[in-house]
Amino acid sequence: MQTAKNTIVQIIMYEAATGKIGPDGVQNITQKMLDELTLPTGTLVMEYAGQVHPDTHKLDLSQTPHVVIGYTPPVDLAVVKREAKAHIDWKAAKLRSLVGSHGYGQEMVYLAKEGEALRFMEDAAPIAADYPMLSAEVGITGADLPSVAGAVLAKSTAWRAFASTLEKVRLGTKSLIDEAADVIDIQTACDTATWPNFSQ
Repeated sequence: MQTAKNTIVQIIMYEAATGKIGPDGVQNITQKMLDELTLPTGTLVMEYAGQVHPDTHKLDLSQTPHVVIGYTPPVDLAVVKREAKAHIDWKAAKLRSLVGSHGYGQEMVYLAKEGEALRFMEDAAPIAADYPMLSAEVGITGADLPSVAGAVLAKSTAWRAFASTLEKVRLGTKSLIDEAADVIDIQTACDTATWPNFSQ
């Protein structure tokens, strides 16, 4: 509409899908206010011309021509949930990467070291050559094989405690997102997730 900013405009807001009139009903506002109006999701605004059905109190959208002034499309909750869960997975992956070097190969190294450390602790007569991963850390992680094995297992134990808590938060938050009834519930689930800190 081409009107001055201080011109009074009579409008009505209604649900795009059903024609149900919003709680504020017919409003008289200035053009400037209309330009700055933030529409509720899924709501249309039109110039009001008395097209409200007396019984249903809805607009007869099939019979009455109307001029749409603005429209905010409904939120696709499934899309929002999918994006929110992807963010939670990313957050968990980022926290895991802060604890250990990222990458499949490096993760295999960690598992190999843990396996050697477990075998070493049960070996009555260990030979250094049988524990190449641990031997590589002698003088770095510990002064000898027993101290290296002990350090590796301590780190492994701390990591598993961290990882299990992290996984509980990740899966629990995604479950809350799945159960969310609206965007606010989704945001609340993401904002209130209590992520663990790695203490080792």
